[in-house]
Amino acid sequence: MKMNSRVSRIEQVKRQKICIILVLLTLFFILILCYFRENVKKRQIEITQEEYKTLQEITIGAIGTCTLGDSRGSSKEGSFSQKYMEVEDTSYFFKMVYDELSKCNIALTNLEGDLSEEEHAEIKYPIKGKSEYVEILKQGALGVVNLANSRSHDYGKDGYYDTSLVLNHAGLLTFGYDRIIQKTIKNIQISFLGVDVLNEETKPEILLEKNMISAKNMESDIIVVCLNWGDISDVVPNKSQKNWAHRAIDLGADLVLGYHPMRLQGVEEYMGRYIIYSLGNFCNGAQKEPDYWETAIYKVKFYIQNGKLLKVGEPEEIPCYISSQKLINDYQPTLKQ
Repeated sequence: MKMNSRVSRIEQVKRQKICIILVLLTLFFILILCYFRENVKKRQIEITQEEYKTLQEITIGAIGTCTLGDSRGSSKEGSFSQKYMEVEDTSYFFKMVYDELSKCNIALTNLEGDLSEEEHAEIKYPIKGKSEYVEILKQGALGVVNLANSRSHDYGKDGYYDTSLVLNHAGLLTFGYDRIIQKTIKNIQISFLGVDVLNEETKPEILLEKNMISAKNMESDIIVVCLNWGDISDVVPNKSQKNWAHRAIDLGADLVLGYHPMRLQGVEEYMGRYIIYSLGNFCNGAQKEPDYWETAIYKVKFYIQNGKLLKVGEPEEIPCYISSQKLINDYQPTLKQ
C-alpha cells in the first residue's frame, strides 16, 4: 500500500510539473505574440514630426457605392435619368464633393448596376444606366472602380462586360473578382482587388488568397482590398466581416474597404492597418426616397520611405449627405456643414 501511495505521489508530481511547463510555454508564446503586435504598432507611431517631412506621402480617397441608373419598373418622375436630362452637364452630380476628391492622389468607388444596352436581366428589378453616364464618375475625380458586388451582374455577363468596357474606354480602371489592377503613383505600385464574399459561386476564400498572391507577385507596394459583405441594413459589422477583414490583412492587405451595407459601419485598426467596414451609399441613383442619407468621404494617407511602405495613417472621415436637399434625393452628394 505504501509503495503504491508513493508511486501515485510521484506520478502526481510529474503531472503537476508538466502542467506548469505547459502553462509557462503558453505564457511565453502569448508574450511573444503581444511583443510582435506591439512592435508592429510601434513602427506605426514612432515617427517624429521631423521624420514625417522626409517621407513620401500618397493619399487614397474612397467613397461609398454609386448607382448610376434606375431600377426597372420605377417611374420617371424624380428618377436619376430624369435628373441627368435636366442638368446642364455631368459635373453636377459630384460638384459639391469634387474639391475634396481631387485632392487625393487617386479616388475609388464601388459601382452597382450596369452601364449597358443589354435588355435581358438576371433578376426581377435590375438597375441599369446609359453608357454615357460614365462621364459622371470621370468628372467626379474618380479613377478606380470596384465591380465585385451583388449588383454588377444584374444584366448577366454581357451587362458586366459592357460596363467594364465603358469604364475602361473612359480611362477609369476597373477591378473585381479575378481581375486585379495596378496603378503607379510617385513610382509606388498600388494594387486593387475586389472579392464578393456573398457570392459563394466565386469561391471567395480561395479567390482572396489567389488574388493576394498575384498582387504580391506584381511587386505591389500597397494593396487595397474591397470586400462585398455583411447585411444590407446593419449599422455595425458582424463577426464574419471581422474575420474576413483580419484574414485579408494577415494575407498582406494594407487597406480593407467594405461595401454592401447601406450605412457607415466604422473603422478598425488591426496590425497597423485599417478596415473601413462599410462606406455605405454615396450617389444613390436607384432610390428616390433612400432609407439612409448620411455618407462620407474617407482619405487614407500612406507614408513611404525609400520605396517601402512605412506607415498607414488613420483614415480621415469627411461627413457627407447623399443629397444636397433635405428629404429629396437630387443625386448630388454634398459635404455635411
